[in-house]
Amino acid sequence: MSRVDSSIREQVQRKIERINELLKKPENNLPVVSLAVGVAFADRTDPGDSILNDAEAALARLKEEGKIGCAFY
Repeated sequence: MSRVDSSIREQVQRKIERINELLKKPENNLPVVSLAVGVAFADRTDPGDSILNDAEAALARLKEEGKIGCAFY
């Protein structure tokens, strides 16, 4: 895993949105699927115990809201 900072937050958001748009239009009789991603950057404010746990917390929050896409810690 690369160590990147939150300066690429918008880029990550746009890429996840683009992937979900493509997944909404499957080809070759494949099922429609979606992507939900939790993201925590190394330079996040108020970090928890680990970057992985923080990313999982962001993902859990997104799923609780019943959403697809990307959530940031």
